[in-house]
Amino acid sequence: MGYSPAVNAAFWWDAPVARRTRQELELNLILKWRSPFNKENWERWGQPFG
Repeated sequence: MGYSPAVNAAFWWDAPVARRTRQELELNLILKWRSPFNKENWERWGQPFG
């Protein structure tokens, strides 16, 4: 059996309407998951593709 990659996109329809609330939620998730692709975490992981 071979590996079959896929690209998916998802939308959260219940996201907060208020911009500042959405931004706070986004930042909390960025800091929780510590993705190296978010500039908030470059200090920890280094800049990808740099």
